[in-house]
Amino acid sequence: MHCLLLLGEPRDYFLANVRGHRANPRLAGYSIHILSYDIDERIADDFRKLRDETKDNAVGNAISDALYTNAMIKHYRNKLNLLEDKVDFLIKYAGFGWAPSQIHWWSPSSVLAPLSVWSRREMAEVSKQHPTEVAERLYKYKDDRTLKMYGITDPSGYQDYVSGFTSEETRDALKDLRKTHTAKTPLRPDEVKGGQQKP
Repeated sequence: MHCLLLLGEPRDYFLANVRGHRANPRLAGYSIHILSYDIDERIADDFRKLRDETKDNAVGNAISDALYTNAMIKHYRNKLNLLEDKVDFLIKYAGFGWAPSQIHWWSPSSVLAPLSVWSRREMAEVSKQHPTEVAERLYKYKDDRTLKMYGITDPSGYQDYVSGFTSEETRDALKDLRKTHTAKTPLRPDEVKGGQQKP
């Protein structure tokens, strides 16, 4: 279904699948998932009504994810007033699904949870408007829970993964920040004299 979206299948196609949920609940569930990428209050209301009409788990679970996504987007738009708070939100959810194996590359279809897809799209727009600010928040961001889960302490892989969803200006700014803050390379033992580093 995601491939159909990328190929340009119109929104009406997915809406028609949802309306025909009784004939093909699984197809309806997948279509709800796709529509959740750009969910708004009108679609959320339609999903709430549909939830009361169906007992199918595929449809019900997809609706639950959609309504959660809608609630989180409303929180982002209405409750987060500071740019840094908004960017931290986007970094967290755009990076959902990251793993150490993705340190040097990323895939835009790696995780297709609706909130993650929405966050990546929003991140792309915000980073165009505020490239330096986004780079600074990304450089400082450290998801301790995710890093601990993989037993690592270096957040650069996570930062690289998320930066793949940002503007070119943001990625360049992130590189500059790393260059600026990189510590001097320690001297070799033969460069150390009397227990102190040579100037």
